[in-house]
Amino acid sequence: MLFSRRRSIIWTVFSTLIGIMVFLALVFILSQVAPTLPTPNYPLVILLQENLPYLLVIFLLMMTGEIFDRFAFPFNLPAPLFHAIASVFLVLVMFNVFIWVDIITQSNLFPNLEVLRILLYFLVFLIVFIGGYFKIFGDLLTYSRDAERKGEAVPVSSDVKSWDDIGNEFRELVYDLFHRIRQEIRQPPK
Repeated sequence: MLFSRRRSIIWTVFSTLIGIMVFLALVFILSQVAPTLPTPNYPLVILLQENLPYLLVIFLLMMTGEIFDRFAFPFNLPAPLFHAIASVFLVLVMFNVFIWVDIITQSNLFPNLEVLRILLYFLVFLIVFIGGYFKIFGDLLTYSRDAERKGEAVPVSSDVKSWDDIGNEFRELVYDLFHRIRQEIRQPPK
């Protein structure tokens, strides 16, 4: 049940790229229209433009994490790392917004939050990273328990080979190689 609800990797990449293009088009349109708008809206467009590289990195890291998350157990292990790095960039963008609000309101409150900023980078990374692995191993444990309750064996992928299969393939390879060499030697010269 858990593994059947996952969307395809192609759909994940396609939907994320469409989202990025729509976001870039929106920022471009706002950049063109913003000089004609009243001045209170223009600094918001500048904030979007300044944080655009960070937002693109967040989109791409999240997409990469989602791609890895679509794979089965051993191949989905890098997903929490990409999500954790993306969350650190998200905290960076949030603090850039706080700095922007601090500059606009001239409250001078942000210098007091500098220690909190560094602490949040570390805490958010750890929470998302550890939480991602808890989710992976929890889903794996739940899936195996459900299979055991139903009396089914945990499915093994059909492309997984045993050591006996690998040994047989290696013996066949060596046999075919020597057989071909023997045929080449026996052929009369042309």
